[in-house]
Amino acid sequence: MIENFYKWYSNLNKNKVQQRYSPHKPLTIIYTLAKSLKGIRWIEYNKDRVLLEDLIAEHTNFKTRPNCLHPIWRLKNDSKEIDLWQVIPTTLNVNQSGDISQSEAKSINLKAGFSDRFYNWLQEHKAEGKELIKFVISDNFPDTLSVSILNSIGLENIEFNTDRPDAVKRDPSFPRKVLQLYDYRCCFCDLKVYLNQKSLPMEAAHIRWKARGGACCETNGLALCPTHHYTLDRGLWSLNQSYEITISDKAMIDEKSDSFFRPFIGKSIASGILDKTKLPKVENIIWHQENILK
Repeated sequence: MIENFYKWYSNLNKNKVQQRYSPHKPLTIIYTLAKSLKGIRWIEYNKDRVLLEDLIAEHTNFKTRPNCLHPIWRLKNDSKEIDLWQVIPTTLNVNQSGDISQSEAKSINLKAGFSDRFYNWLQEHKAEGKELIKFVISDNFPDTLSVSILNSIGLENIEFNTDRPDAVKRDPSFPRKVLQLYDYRCCFCDLKVYLNQKSLPMEAAHIRWKARGGACCETNGLALCPTHHYTLDRGLWSLNQSYEITISDKAMIDEKSDSFFRPFIGKSIASGILDKTKLPKVENIIWHQENILK
């Protein structure tokens, strides 16, 4: 049964809205898996719409409110070979795009979820169900966001150490190369910490996420402290094409106490790199600006 899920998932049409990163369907699957593991048979449009749309909005940078009806409805049509997703009722009025209206979904309280067979299997295989959640998160998001996603779906106690052979892999040399390039210093705030006369390593961040095709190479990496790594992945800040730090217009930061962000607006990370030929590629910066920066 678990292999059926991976085959179904691999055939989904996902992550593209006008060529932008759009994890609406993966997040809907994660949300539904979590509900199923709690013994809740269906996600209901009227009951779950706000929570699901909040989850999607939290992890995308679209200016408009997401419409969770699209992934709920379209998942049933994406993979014909393996019927793993159900929508109730099955017969509805659709428009020219093959979608149903929000008003109709609300009037009938549209329900959706996994097939009876797969849902029943999840009730007997909860450990495997948690592994599926971890796999979908790893396939779409960086490690820094796994805890916040798990918290959002009420599964805080999952240990995130998935080692599936088909999960996205990191080049083990990537952290060393990136940290050496920036002299083990956070390129955002210049933090460099020593303990017992040894430098404590920063974190190597992907500008274009490895889950979204980003390469494990210096020109796609930044050395960052944990705070600035997490906030880069959350879209609170980015770089412009001159390598200068920019902050999201949506960020609300207490100016009186802020020593972490606003003082560094406009700073060029190029000043701290040891090899100027390995500055971030502009296409990676543009990807982050367009897909992640809020």
